[in-house]
Amino acid sequence: MTKAFVIGPFIGGLLSILYSFFTASAHGRNVLTGEPMDLQGIQAIYVFVNENGLASYLVTLLPVFVITTLVSCTVVYFWGRHT
Repeated sequence: MTKAFVIGPFIGGLLSILYSFFTASAHGRNVLTGEPMDLQGIQAIYVFVNENGLASYLVTLLPVFVITTLVSCTVVYFWGRHT
């Protein structure tokens, strides 16, 4: 049981980071040139953190972290129980 509460949040955190990298995108225009910009992945995350702050970014990931942690804890608990 304790192993599930140690491994579950770790797996949930990793999955949240991967989800963030694969789904982050930002669309807009360059202020200086006016040309359209489409940013993906780490570039979009960088722009979001610069505009809104790190705390805001972490709060947006909180639902993903909670869901993946609950699923991971459940899987680890039942997997360890039946093996």
